Amino acid sequence: MQNAELTDVVVFDVPSLTRARELVSQLDSSWACHAYREANITSVSVYLSPARYNDLAALLRTVEEWVASRALGGIMFWLDGRGYVLEARNPALVASPI
Repeated sequence: MQNAELTDVVVFDVPSLTRARELVSQLDSSWACHAYREANITSVSVYLSPARYNDLAALLRTVEEWVASRALGGIMFWLDGRGYVLEARNPALVASPI
């Protein structure tokens, strides 16, 4: 890994300040977070707890559910200096247990 910047912050890019406030409202009972708009990009920064080993997985599942409930399809998120797309799972494509 070259020049990777490891952080305890995940940044989600969302379509509007209204959506950003909705996401903060969804997350703020479990994570420290805030919404902001900068250079025509609206984002939510979420601070991970080093004391909770599964913090990132739980956060991503929660945001994935939020994305699905808002019919957004997917949003970008940034972690450790890299960008990723978080897409809402299509429940029809998820196999149910037999």
